[in-house]
Amino acid sequence: MRARHPASGGIALATATFGVLLTATWFAWRYTLHVRSALAAKRFEQRAAEITADLDQRLKLYVSLLQGVQGLYAASRSVERDEFVTYVNRVNQIAPYPGAVGIRFVERVPADAVDAFIQRVRTDTSVHAEGYPEFQIHPPGQREEYYVNTYLYPMNQGDSALGFDIRTEASRREACERARDSGELSATGRMIFSQDQGKPESSIRLVLPIYRNGVPHGTPEQRRAALQGFVTSVIHAQALVAEAVRIRALAPEWDVEIFDGALLDGEHRLYDVHPATEAARPIAGGLQRATTVGVGGRTWTLIFATPSRPELPRLEEFLPWMVLGIGALLSGLVSMLVHVLTTAKNRAAALAERMTANLRQTANALQAVVQASPVAILSMNAQGEVLTWNPAAERLFGWSEQEVVGKLVPIVPEGRQEDFRTVMQEELAGTGHALERPCLRKDGSLVEVSVLAAPLRNANGAIIGVLSLLTDITERKRSEEQLRQANVDLLKRERAVLNVLADLKNSHERLQMAQTQLIQAEKMSVVGRLASGIAHEVKNPLQVITQGVDYLQGELPSDDRRYAEAIHLIRDAVIRADRIVRELLSYSRPSRLQLSPVALHALVSKSLELLGRQAAVGNVQILIEVPETLPMVMLDDNQMQQVFINLIVNALHAMPAGGTLTIRAAERLLAADDPLTRLRLGEFQAGERVVVCEVQDTGIGIPEDALSKVFDPFFTTKPPEEGTGLGLSISRAIIEHHRGAIVLRSAPGQGTTVAMAFHI
Repeated sequence: MRARHPASGGIALATATFGVLLTATWFAWRYTLHVRSALAAKRFEQRAAEITADLDQRLKLYVSLLQGVQGLYAASRSVERDEFVTYVNRVNQIAPYPGAVGIRFVERVPADAVDAFIQRVRTDTSVHAEGYPEFQIHPPGQREEYYVNTYLYPMNQGDSALGFDIRTEASRREACERARDSGELSATGRMIFSQDQGKPESSIRLVLPIYRNGVPHGTPEQRRAALQGFVTSVIHAQALVAEAVRIRALAPEWDVEIFDGALLDGEHRLYDVHPATEAARPIAGGLQRATTVGVGGRTWTLIFATPSRPELPRLEEFLPWMVLGIGALLSGLVSMLVHVLTTAKNRAAALAERMTANLRQTANALQAVVQASPVAILSMNAQGEVLTWNPAAERLFGWSEQEVVGKLVPIVPEGRQEDFRTVMQEELAGTGHALERPCLRKDGSLVEVSVLAAPLRNANGAIIGVLSLLTDITERKRSEEQLRQANVDLLKRERAVLNVLADLKNSHERLQMAQTQLIQAEKMSVVGRLASGIAHEVKNPLQVITQGVDYLQGELPSDDRRYAEAIHLIRDAVIRADRIVRELLSYSRPSRLQLSPVALHALVSKSLELLGRQAAVGNVQILIEVPETLPMVMLDDNQMQQVFINLIVNALHAMPAGGTLTIRAAERLLAADDPLTRLRLGEFQAGERVVVCEVQDTGIGIPEDALSKVFDPFFTTKPPEEGTGLGLSISRAIIEHHRGAIVLRSAPGQGTTVAMAFHI
């Protein structure tokens, strides 16, 4: 049998393809025609529904106007004519109501109240100053009750509607009685209403009842008894509907008609978009829709119609023919493409065979690399089942390929399953990892491995599993641990050396402090013995001089000024010398402490009282910040008064131009680096609670070179006549006698602070 030429097969397939596609194009053309008709019908239904809904909303707008007037009456004892006109005018300005001829209040007038009613209207001057002197109820005649147009908006003088009894007209009477008995909105049927130009308009009248306040109207009988009147409005149907139709820009071939009730004739037509005809005009073969709208107890029938071929958008008009033309063109092109592809198929098949052979060769080479690799290589599917397991993995973990392939990966240690699942999820999400983990061997031991993981993808690029390369890092981990331990040992040795150096430094500082304090104590002892000797040797001569001054003062003439001044100078010098002697004795022989619990607040206040006028130095403000709640301190009250007096006097002398003297005290927890812990060889310990009292001034301060000598006996920065240099020395001796401490901080121009610390 002779082989068929590939070209002939391609032509036959192309011809068959052209026939099939052309048939499909014909069906698509027919379907497009159907869709075009369906779209036209859908647009027609949508437009009709929109107009119906818009009309319903516009009717509700007019009803809300009447309900607003009804609410005005419900909220008032009575509504006068001017109040009615003002309210309706304001509402009409806020929201215009096209088609509404006006708003009227129709009052119910019983037959026996007609005369009083007429008189009340005639004399009503709330809107027109002259009232309505010609007002009458018309048409005339005796009736059991009247429904009279009483308030009109708009209202022109001489308007014939004023006083008209709408109950005399059957359609209006029926609408009023239906509204009266139901308490709901009621509407009349179609009425012909002439405007000012005399053109007749199809209209309706909306009626809403108004009942007297405070009178029950739950039943029809109660409503009839409580009826006060009605609020009504005439609506021109043409103006009402025309706006809803206009804003939708209907095509000229559209027909829209509205009828009162179910009879579709000219007598009941309320609106016609083409008003020339007198009856409904159903269009044969066209689109039609009939719907209804409820209006005050009546039903309006809305008729919408279009011709069989309504005007279509340009694209929809030509779309079926475009489908037909494009389909035929595509059929030819696809047929040609089928011919070309069929011809190229044999070439593609041959190329595929060659590529398959090359891929098979590449896969074999990769398999050889995996088998010979010293690195453990394994792959898993998305469920964690092993797909590949090379010999290096067998050597590292002990399981053979036959033992693990197709099963869950066995190298995850107990307690690491959650970590393994997290890594798997991240890999399946496309994230690569390089991490280190302990893995389980077949013999139950653990081996530290470095894991390089990457997503495993199929030919389409979709992730189907995870490919992992695992390397034994046990030796590296062991080396790292040895290095880490060596670093830890080195840090421990460095820390030990630093601790020894810190201890040596602290010991050296304490030794220096002890040496300084010992030298100072020896120096003070020598000065004290010397001061004691001097005081004893000087005290007796001073007493003799004092007695001599007293004798001279009694013998010399008192009116001789020269003698008086000389004696005064001698006495002042003796008093100053006596004070120095007493201070020397106080310094050299400190008296025995009389300790008792002392409140620092009271001690400071008493010291200031003893100073008296001396503390009241001009331009110096004294601030006391010593809480009364501070703990009591064991002190010698008299000696501590001397300390506070010395410190306060020094502070006052340091502020000749005025300033602020602050005395404060507080309870404090000593820190390890607090200067007080290094003052007296362990008198104060870190963590101890103490009371610290400070005397601070804003005076001239003390030069830096004098700070180290301020507590030395006879050292002073004052002029000779203002101080002896013993005040701070005596104060320090008293404080230390109490096992306390005293510290002075100062700088030129920044004032001075003296801090004292006491044990609690």
